[in-house]
Amino acid sequence: MNTLLTKESLLKTNGDGEGGLKGADLDGLSMAGIDLSGTDMDYSDIANANFDGASLEGVNFTGAKLTGTSFKGAFLNEADFTDAVIDGCDFTGADLLAADLSVKSYEGAIFDKADLTSVWIDSDMFSAMQREGAVVEDVNSGASFAGNSKQVS
Repeated sequence: MNTLLTKESLLKTNGDGEGGLKGADLDGLSMAGIDLSGTDMDYSDIANANFDGASLEGVNFTGAKLTGTSFKGAFLNEADFTDAVIDGCDFTGADLLAADLSVKSYEGAIFDKADLTSVWIDSDMFSAMQREGAVVEDVNSGASFAGNSKQVS
């Protein structure tokens, strides 16, 4: 029998006692469709997890290990990925409005068809990232096309 994973059950079993998941080990866990908006998940091990279709607005992923995690179609507006490792992550179709993508590592990360409007991102990462069909408007970086409104194909 499958148990429905909720924010409350996740915090009860993996929480840091302060309403967050700071430093939690969530490696390989499926959290598809869950609403974890505003949750503090900094410095957590969330590798190979599944957040497809999840609501993660304002989540703090600072310093988190997210290698191989799927965020397909996830709602990540204003999420903070500062110093996170996002190698091999799949953000296809994700909404990343005003997210901070000042990550430590991003090798193989996919942002196809993602909304990257107003993201904060290193210009080298932005130039190198896979982002076919992504919506790109007012990107905050040193990239030569920052501030332009266009869809990149």
